[in-house]
Amino acid sequence: MTESDRPQAAGSQPGTPENQQVQVRQPQTGGPGGGEQQTGGTPADAPLIHPLSALLLIIVDALWTIPDMAAFAWILTIPACFLAVFLPSLLIQKFVKKDSFGKSLGVSAALGVLAAIPTPITGTAVGAIALGLSGLRSLGGKR
Repeated sequence: MTESDRPQAAGSQPGTPENQQVQVRQPQTGGPGGGEQQTGGTPADAPLIHPLSALLLIIVDALWTIPDMAAFAWILTIPACFLAVFLPSLLIQKFVKKDSFGKSLGVSAALGVLAAIPTPITGTAVGAIALGLSGLRSLGGKR
């Protein structure tokens, strides 16, 4: 069967290949290949905790290392540490990360509870993991 004997597909012109392959290249994300980091990913790809919220948790949790935080002052320092992380994290998660109010409330409450535990280990470890997972580079913006 010669080329002129073959049936032509609808809309194809004689002499053109019927099955043209088109290769589409996706833009690279920040990683081993370089390039800009995409910010418009799906919600499942986005980190749960904003990097500023994680950094705030680490800073407030580090206050538990101050020796003046004696056990008698815990009645004031535990709620103060909770509120010092909860309120700013709620605003960060809601307005900077643009989460729903319920999700922002849940994440902020969890971070506040971690900051209120009277030892610097828990919040610092969780905050460091969250900061690493959410990506420190996203704090600096696009380059």
